[in-house]
Order: sequence, then structure tokens, then C-alpha cells
Amino acid sequence: MKIIARMVVVLAAVGLLVVLLAPAWGQATAQASAGTSSATSSQQSSVSSAEKAQRLWAEVNTLVVIRRLEVTDDQLEQVLAALQELQQQHSTTVAALDLLWQQHKDAIEQVIEAWVAGRRPDEDTARTANDAASQARELNGQVEQAVASCMDRLGTVLTFSQQALIESPAEYQRRLELRRRLQGADNVAEFIASQLDVQRELMPDEYDAIRQYEARRLAAFIAAPNSPQFDQAVGAMLNLMDTVMGWRDRAYARRRATLPDMIARFLNLPPPPGAGKIPYDMVQEIVRAPRSVQVLEKILGKQSSEEQPAAWPEHEMFAALGRSQVVALLNDLQLAPDQLALLLPLVKQAQKVITTRDNETDRLLAKVQSDLAALRDSLLVAGTVSDATLQRVVDLRSRLEDARLDAMAKVAEVIDQMQDILAPPQAVLIDWSKPAEVLVRQSPAVRAAVERRRAAVIVSILRFLDSLRNVVEPMFTQMLQGRCQDLAAQYFQPGSPAFAHAVEYLMRAARQMKMISIQDWPQASGDLAVTIAMDLGIMPAEGGPPGPPKRITWQSLYNMLTNPDTPELVQKMISARTPQQQG
Repeated sequence: MKIIARMVVVLAAVGLLVVLLAPAWGQATAQASAGTSSATSSQQSSVSSAEKAQRLWAEVNTLVVIRRLEVTDDQLEQVLAALQELQQQHSTTVAALDLLWQQHKDAIEQVIEAWVAGRRPDEDTARTANDAASQARELNGQVEQAVASCMDRLGTVLTFSQQALIESPAEYQRRLELRRRLQGADNVAEFIASQLDVQRELMPDEYDAIRQYEARRLAAFIAAPNSPQFDQAVGAMLNLMDTVMGWRDRAYARRRATLPDMIARFLNLPPPPGAGKIPYDMVQEIVRAPRSVQVLEKILGKQSSEEQPAAWPEHEMFAALGRSQVVALLNDLQLAPDQLALLLPLVKQAQKVITTRDNETDRLLAKVQSDLAALRDSLLVAGTVSDATLQRVVDLRSRLEDARLDAMAKVAEVIDQMQDILAPPQAVLIDWSKPAEVLVRQSPAVRAAVERRRAAVIVSILRFLDSLRNVVEPMFTQMLQGRCQDLAAQYFQPGSPAFAHAVEYLMRAARQMKMISIQDWPQASGDLAVTIAMDLGIMPAEGGPPGPPKRITWQSLYNMLTNPDTPELVQKMISARTPQQQG
């Protein structure tokens, strides 16, 4: 679970300056994990039940880490001192940010208003706004440096045996990399189960065409393709796939919840990196959580305020710069008023997704609130955290993260609809490829489209091979080049270097095919077709092939659609740019 980064764009007279800003300090753990943006000021007199649940969740995260590590009182004093210094740095930064906003808010708002109306802002005003954004970035950088220093300081406080209970930075990075490879799935078993969901959407002939390719692709997550164990992994994967494909729909639905566990046992999969340890990012979060200081003070019997400490706010500066990002993106696309009108319902649809996600997160925390309160109270007094308790907390963190990613997948569907309102010159500016963690959460029916394209490629190659398999000389030699050119022309521009390379490769593959015996051909044909598709680079991939960098990323579209100010901004842009009807 990560603190949500914000991409902020400040408009200058000669172009756009992109500034990365992250509200990195003090968001409650539940807010960070669920991706919520609400922050509660210490001046508020009343606290909603949802906010109480979020605070409770943040306290439990801190206590679970402290008690799991069996931190001594002397160590707690050192940790508390480090967190207090970090909190002071935060307070100083917020005060500087307040002053910066008061001094430059007029310039920032004027720049936004100018671009909303489709006008170029005054050069001096734009320069002032740009300078303010740069200073805000520097302030945020100071907080990030303080957080990093605090993490380093905690490392010196803990003993070697305590540090061994925490996922190491290297294990954390390996887990993140594995998660990227698995398209957002938590482990290999869950990823394979999600692929089986897709395969069951295929017709029998489509499955038959891609089964060997899919078995090899999925086996690569179990054993290295060049290792002695790879062929055995492929065989086991084929056995698993064929077995699951043979289940009736009712049986599959009944077994789906336990399918990852079955896959892990069947394939003898090892535990993921860092399994059984305190997640590294969980430790990072207690450093950032605004209530960590209060929790440590309570453990040590010190006087502690019950008020919520000032979190890194949804500051007016960040909100205004976020609005500038939205307007900059829409201006970059050069959307006409009628296109903006078509975009508005999509924006509202995305906003509804985020609201639903936040409500689901609140309901999830409310459902376990009493259990969390009991756990919090017991851990405040004393005690250790068992493996089972740690796993319960980690599982809840995972469910909150799933809620965030499921919402991203729903917004991804809205982003896809944007293509219908853009002209080709506008659409080509955008990188439409989705993040890996979104792909795995698309419906099996949607993801099956990629499998069908793969099946079509393999079938076309098998037909090519079959057309030459039983042709004897000299007819084989006479037909070979023409048949190879016909197949290559389906995927490459005739006359191009890639086309010539493909024809040469296919001619070699066809000659090698003639050496395969009749007995081996039924099995070998599928392997050969897959090899040809992979070697030529024509096998469709989820998300599409990587292309050159585009001016507008998928993430920037997501940020635009989910920014709470976007509906009002789009409406203002429509009003400002629509010609007024004459009397």
C-alpha cells in the first residue's frame, strides 16, 4: 500500500512544466491503502465513524509492528524521539506551505482560469505560479528526505534479530517486481488461477490452439525456460489446465475460491518473497502515520493527546495544482466543446467508482472495527503478535489494496470509452496501455480477447505448416517461398526488412518441419507453431506491444478522471468555449 503520488502541472507562458509532488507525510494507513483522499484537521470537533475506524486501523498497524518486534522500552524511547522530530519537520513544512499558498494563490488561480477559458495566461503571472510550484516541490522533498532519514535511524535502533523479522528492502523490491510480472496478483498461484478463468472463456478449438503456448508461458513463472525443470513444469501445467478445463461450470464455481491453494499444492510452489515477515512497506507506514507518536506515548505511559494530529493535508496548494493538471491535459488534447460535453458523463462515472470504493473501504473497516478495537486494547497493554494475528492484519491490508485496484480496473473501462470521443490525431497522443495490476482485474471475458488473437495466430501458422507438410519434391521447393510470403504478409509490410527476415525464417522452419516423423508430428506441430510465433514476435500480448513514449500516459488519464475537481472544471470549460446564442 502506497502513499498516492500526485502529478502536478503548472502552466507557463511558453508551455507546461510537469512537477511531481507527493503528499508523503501523515496520511492514515487506511487512507493510503484504500487510496482515499480525506484528511481530518485537528481543529474538527466531531469525527465520523468511518474516520474513527481508519484511525483505529492505523493504530493497530503500528502496534502489530511494535509488538511483533518485541521492542523494549528503551528502544521505544528512541523510536518516539525520531518520530517526534519527523512530526516537527512536518509541522514546519506545512507552515511554509501555508505561507506559500497565501502569497501565490491568486497567480495560480489566474493561470488556471486563463487556460480554462482557452486563453494564454499573462507571462509574469505564469512565471510566478511556476516558481510557487517549484518551491512546493522543494518542500515536499524536504519531508521525503526526513522520512528516509527516520527509516535509517530506526534501522540503527533495532537488533539484528528484530531486523530479521522484517521483510528486507531487497525482498520488498523482489515482491514488487514479482507483482508486476504477475499483473498485480499477490502470488504465482493466484495469477495462474486468473489465467484459468480466461481459458474457460474460450471455445474448445481456441483452447486446443493455445494450450501448449499457455502451458509454456505459465511454466516460465515456475521454472526458468532454459533449466532442466522447465519441461517438467510445462507437463504439469498442461495436466492442470486440461483438468480444470474439464470441470463443469458449477464445479468450477464451487472450487474457485480454493483454486489458488490447490494450484500451489499441485505445482509445489514456494512461498512468495518475504512470506511470514512484517511487510517492509508496513514499517514505512508507521513512520508516516500521524497517530504513531500517540500510540508510542500510550505504551510508555506518557501524557498523550486524543486529538488527531495534523496529517499532511489536502492542502489548497496541492488541490489547485491538481486542477491545473486537469486543465493542461484537456488543453493538450485540444478537445472541442462537443467533445468536452461527451467527456463529462465519463468523468461522473469515474467519480462514482471512486465514491463506491471509499464506501466499500469504510464498510470493510466498520465490519471488523470491534475486533480491531479489542486487538488494539490488548496490544496497548502488553503481549506479542502471533503468526496468525500478523497474517490476519496482512490479509486485511491486502483486501483494502484489492478494493483500490478493483476501482482502478473499473476506471480503466471508462478510459477505454474515451477513445470513442477522440479524433485519431488526438487518440494517437495517448499511451492507452494499462498498468499490469489493472490487466489481471479485467473480466475474464475481456481478457479472453487476447487469447483468441493468440489462437488465431497459432491456427494461421498450423495451416501454413499443414499446407506444406505432405508436399513432396520438387513441388515443395516450388511452393515454399510463395507460401512463406503469404503468411509473412499477414503480419509484416511486404518489401520491408522485417518481411524479408520473416520469409527467410519461415523457409528454414518449413524445411526443419519435414524432418519431424509422422509419430511425433501431432505433438511437435503445436510446439513448432508456438516457437515460430514467438521467434517472429507476432504473438499478441496483454496490453499490446510496447511503443514509443507518448505525450499523455494512461496514469495521467486516470488522475484526470478521478480528480474530484474535474467535473466542475469540464463544465466551466464547456461554458467558456461554447459560442453564446444570439438573442
